[in-house]
Formats: sequence, structure tokens, C-alpha cells
Amino acid sequence: MEETKEYVKRLIEKILENYKSEDIFKTEKIKKMILNLEKKLGSKELKAEYIFGMEGVNGLPRIFCSDFRVIESKDKKIDDYFLIDTKTCIEEVNGNIISNPRTYKVIKPGVEFEGIIRFYNPFFIENEDEIKKIEAPIEKELKDALRMFNEGIYGIGNSKSRGYGQIRVDFDND
Repeated sequence: MEETKEYVKRLIEKILENYKSEDIFKTEKIKKMILNLEKKLGSKELKAEYIFGMEGVNGLPRIFCSDFRVIESKDKKIDDYFLIDTKTCIEEVNGNIISNPRTYKVIKPGVEFEGIIRFYNPFFIENEDEIKKIEAPIEKELKDALRMFNEGIYGIGNSKSRGYGQIRVDFDND
């Protein structure tokens, strides 16, 4: 995610430039934010995840995800989308056997969702050619990261180690 990290570095530099200007009154909160950003910039460990935002810093570009909704099928009823799964955890506590039954309502494998992921860049780059030059490699890196869900290593939600939360990611504009 080198392109994304480089982009984040440029963002932090731009934000620091804006907040260090003489036009901005340096409250304690702004001073703290400037120190935090300088620390991140100087750490050599910029994280691509900052593209999602950074705690205490407003105005960063963001990745927004819409609610992902089920692609409904005319031949399916609501019960065709869910499974009820029960599990029991049995523990020994002070010589007593304790049972902890749980019931999960989970989405059946194969149910498809659709949603929109938008990248919002509020102020950083205004030159259209430079935007295209930067956005294409960042988009590729982000798509490659999201495709890692397809390998089964990553999942979403709870109980991933039990096989829940496995997803497959496809992009309409590929």
C-alpha cells in the first residue's frame, strides 16, 4: 500500500501546513493535533489505514461505505436468507458443570449484497491530471486489499474462527 501511504503523507503535510498558518488561532486542541500529526509524519510508520480517517483530525479524506443490502430474489422468501445455528459452551467452574447455550441467526452462504464504497477527497488535490495519476494506484491498492477477503483469511463480524463472516468481494467497474 505504498501509494496510499505516500498519499497519506502528503495529506498530513497539507493539513499541517493549513493548521500552522498564522490565520489559525492555536488552541490547546489544535496544538495537540499538530504535535500528533508531526509525530505520525516523523515516525516513518505511516499507515495506509489513515485513509479511513484519523482520530482527532477533521477534514481528512474518507472512505465511505453505504449500507450493504441484500440483492433480493423474487423466488426467495425471507426465511431463505437466514439460518438458525445453536452452539453450547460447557465449562467447569468450581467443580460444577455450566452450560451456556447460544443461538445465532446468520446469513446463508451464497446470499449476495450490494453497496457503494466512495472515496471523498475534500481539499487536497485540485489538478485533474494529478487526481487521475494518484487515484488510480490508490484505487488499485484498496481493491487489492478488499480482495483479500476472497482468500478466506479475513472475515467480518463475530465468530470468524467458526467460519462466520466469510465474504467474497467483487467490483462492478472492473
